[in-house]
Parts: sequence; C-alpha cells; structure tokens
Amino acid sequence: MAERAALVTGASGGIGAALAAALAAEGFGVTVSGRDEKRHVDLQLDLNLRAAILLFRACLPLLRAAVADAGRAQVIQVSSAAGKQGQPGLSVYSAAKFGLVGFTEACNRDHGAEGIRSTVFCPGLVDTPLAAAYDVSPEEMVRPEDLAEALRFLLRLSDRCLVPELSFLAPEGRFGDF
Repeated sequence: MAERAALVTGASGGIGAALAAALAAEGFGVTVSGRDEKRHVDLQLDLNLRAAILLFRACLPLLRAAVADAGRAQVIQVSSAAGKQGQPGLSVYSAAKFGLVGFTEACNRDHGAEGIRSTVFCPGLVDTPLAAAYDVSPEEMVRPEDLAEALRFLLRLSDRCLVPELSFLAPEGRFGDF
C-alpha cells in the first residue's frame, strides 16, 4: 500500500490524466475522477438551459408586476454563437444554447403580449476570464462593453419594437468558432 495518497479530478484526459500518471509514477496511491458522459450532459444542460428556464418561471410573477408598474419588462438570456452554429467538441453545450434560443422565442410568443420582452444574446468569444482557455487574442474577441451597449439600445426602443435575438461577432474573428 502506498504511503501517500492523492486525488486528481478531471483525470479522464489531458492535464488530469498526466498528473495522475506522474503521481502514480512517484509512488502515490491515486484516486481519479473523470467526467463521465451522463454527468457531463446533465451538467451542461443544467447550467446552460435548465437554470434559465427555472429562473424565468420563478421570476414570472415579478416580471408581471414590473409590467403593471412600468408598462413592460425586459428579459436578457445569454446564449452563444454556439447556439446558432454547432461547434466541434462542444456538441452538448451547443445543444443547450440552441435550446435557450428556442426557449426565448417561445417566451416571446407566450408572454410578449403581456409586455414581457425576451431577447437572447448570442456572442462569439467575449474577452472575459472564461475565454482565456482559448487560443484567441483579446483583440479578436467581442468586448463585454459591446453587449452592455446593446442592452442600452434595447431599453430605448419603443413598445412597438421587439428584438428577439442579437448576435455579436468580432469582425476579424471566426464565426464563434471556439
């Protein structure tokens, strides 16, 4: 039995697998956890689709109250360019983001006449800490401030105009290819 023990998460491949192999070579008893496919699918759907649906439904009474007070309410859902064009290696993420686009469209049909407007933002890579994992320079990414400016635009529209979806792509970048 090994004198030392180690736990390595994310050991189904890449860095985690290499770390686990190195620890084992150094005489550690290694316990590994990887991402099994079902858990990965559940996590992607929970984070990128289910949470938005449940939050919208939970907030529906508050949105209706906002309409009663102010005449309308604006909902912003954040999808991705991957929700418009499936991305290699991101099939489940893309499917969840496609689902969010469809959910937003349905929300407008279900609640638009009540004054609850839903707009889904579909950005490509945005210059945030999350994008650091990709081999793309910040100059090739959309800036978070661009999305904020688009929100300001939406808030200034008349009650006679609904923008259901906005895509954000860097002109010199790839179409949301991650």
